[in-house]
Amino acid sequence: NLTSNWIYDSRIQDFDNSLNTTTFGAAMSRYPWGFSTGYIVPYRESQTYALSDDSNQILLTSTVREFRTSLARVFLDNNLSIGAALAVGQSEIAGERILPPPHSTVFHSYSIGATFGIMTKLHERLLAGLSYSLPMHYSGDLALQLPGVTNFFQPIEVPARTHDGLSGSEF
Repeated sequence: NLTSNWIYDSRIQDFDNSLNTTTFGAAMSRYPWGFSTGYIVPYRESQTYALSDDSNQILLTSTVREFRTSLARVFLDNNLSIGAALAVGQSEIAGERILPPPHSTVFHSYSIGATFGIMTKLHERLLAGLSYSLPMHYSGDLALQLPGVTNFFQPIEVPARTHDGLSGSEF
């Protein structure tokens, strides 16, 4: 699995700059178990801004990356599946002054999270699923400064999430 999305939304940032997401992963199964591992960039935003104090520009970037590993097993004659995933994440907050005098500052933070899920067969061709992801906290460092920008290196909070789904087939 390899996917990448470029989202253009001029309400968030200039239309010339996209929000990027990327996933890469592999999965395998050995009945009744299933395994997967992957690399995910669920959030990346980057744009150049003009500084108000002079004609210089600064490139500001925020990125979250995750390595995920999951394990699932089927039960009850393949009518129930229970799984869990472990996420090890890294955030990167960076600022780079474009024109002389050049100046760049990068801050990294790390977090660990988990997701738990269950899926059941409700009828011959009807599946229902539910998952819960724990919140993740990436620390910031407000002591770091960029020329012309204040309080940029703030913490990144990824809230707890629930997902549900219903799927059916006519075949």
